[in-house]
Amino acid sequence: LGRAMLRLLYILGSNGIPTDDSGCRVCHVVSSRGKWLISQSEQGTPGDGQSYLYDLTQMNVQASAVALTTQGTFGWAALTSDGAYALTNEVDPSSTNPAIGTSTSTFWKFGAAPTMATLTGLPSGLPAGYPSYAPDDKYVAYMDATASTTNVQGPIVMAAYNPATQVFSGVTTMVSPASGQRVGYPVFLPDDSGILFETETQASVSDTVMVTRNCARSELWWVNTAGTAKPVALQSLNGKGY
Repeated sequence: LGRAMLRLLYILGSNGIPTDDSGCRVCHVVSSRGKWLISQSEQGTPGDGQSYLYDLTQMNVQASAVALTTQGTFGWAALTSDGAYALTNEVDPSSTNPAIGTSTSTFWKFGAAPTMATLTGLPSGLPAGYPSYAPDDKYVAYMDATASTTNVQGPIVMAAYNPATQVFSGVTTMVSPASGQRVGYPVFLPDDSGILFETETQASVSDTVMVTRNCARSELWWVNTAGTAKPVALQSLNGKGY
């Protein structure tokens, strides 16, 4: 898997989208059935919010690239398993993001020409940070960045999702961080029974959002989706006790 991903990132970064191999293309998201990939590029405007959609089932992945015309919107968006819909992440993973505190996540239907769809069931004006769908599309989790300005913090929230009607419901706070604490990157277990997420233990020296660079450190935690237990650190996986 590691070699395959490195090869894919090499392909995406070397064959001319936009025109050369300059800039970073590490930030990406893949639909859980493995067909669609959205990759970010440092080229264009905004500087690291330019997005491209790739069809991973094509022999020539690079040639399948489609530039998403509404730039600065799809950074780490949550894709449904078949890639047909996406909940955007308006919290730019960059260290500088003028939209923090004023941006609003949107909902999109993907196809030959991605179009904005109606977002129903989530709070009005929500900036959904690091969103992620469950493998069966029945739930979505995100970090609620509402009221965050230059310092991005917020709880991890879960909502039900109806794939047939594209309606969200049952918005529930799953993890409430301590004052000054950052949590993020939620992902569901295969059976929807729990959410894995990161808890920041050391902040980046240059970023005011949760990142994995510039001296930042995090631990892996989990919480069950039934809401019957408090979040727990995965101590062995975090290297505690060795």
